Amino acid sequence: EEEIERGGMRAVLVPLVISLLTTSVQSFHLGSPLLRTRLSYRFLPAFRQHFASSLRTPQPPPPRMQAEDVCRGANGKAITPEWLAGELGISAEGLSYKAPEETAVRGPHSTVVRLDLFVGGSPPPPDVFPASSVFIKRVVPSDLPERPASKWLRDVASYRTEINFQQLYLADLSSRGVRLPKVHSVTNEGMAAISEVLSRAGTAKEEEVMSAVMGCKFIVLSENIGEGSYEQVFYMDRSRLERTIKALARLHAATYDDEEMLGRAPKDTFAQGSYWSPQQRDPAEVATLPAVWGKLCEGFRGEDEALFTRPSVVALGERLAASATAVSDRLR
Repeated sequence: EEEIERGGMRAVLVPLVISLLTTSVQSFHLGSPLLRTRLSYRFLPAFRQHFASSLRTPQPPPPRMQAEDVCRGANGKAITPEWLAGELGISAEGLSYKAPEETAVRGPHSTVVRLDLFVGGSPPPPDVFPASSVFIKRVVPSDLPERPASKWLRDVASYRTEINFQQLYLADLSSRGVRLPKVHSVTNEGMAAISEVLSRAGTAKEEEVMSAVMGCKFIVLSENIGEGSYEQVFYMDRSRLERTIKALARLHAATYDDEEMLGRAPKDTFAQGSYWSPQQRDPAEVATLPAVWGKLCEGFRGEDEALFTRPSVVALGERLAASATAVSDRLR
């Protein structure tokens, strides 16, 4: 009755199905009219309920509250408070965690989520752990979207660079005054196979590449810098500008004239960092830069019309396109 009241096609289909079932059951030659009657009256309600329910509009699943799929170790199983305590170097007694779904990001290259920590049901006291949350990042290619072997090689090279930086350089740079998130632990499986395949880039067979890629697993447990430590603003006042320039200066000065570290870095990371160099990009991007910049100026005109209609600003795309190669060569 509920289905028929909704009208539409269901109002036609439900009676039709029930009618067909009635005819089919009563037409069986079972030898006894009484048996036919019992079958009809005993089983028709069940058939009716089954088919009516199958025609109802599927209801969406209840909203996910915890990102359990992200909170997994290298073995694919859910991380435990004992594992978490061992990685953080704290006691597991009374330790628990939550992974709020709203903090999860499931991207093409990784899955990440914030872990809120609790000891005895409350945030950990400072003498147990200095923060109320940490950040977990999983890079497990077998759990990520498929892509060609050539793209996997490029991507795992980036993953390896990130892991090497965290394990080999982060602590040293932090001690030199560079503000970087603290890394509590790194799970690094399959690095040797990945490095071997990357050393034969262009000659390794596709099955070798895919075997090495699908066998690697990188899991990073790090400081959560998202709350109270980060902001993005359209305009910077003098105070913010000075802090930003100082941070950039510390970053670049930390390795100044350090021949030993600078000699190691190209082997452990990318010899030339960033995908934004013209040599790393599609040549068509530089050619279309003036048009793209023009659209950006139009889009932001409502924010500051005087700035984004200024001729020198509008012409910036053409100036960048004209000087991109020379500037890139000089910086290299």
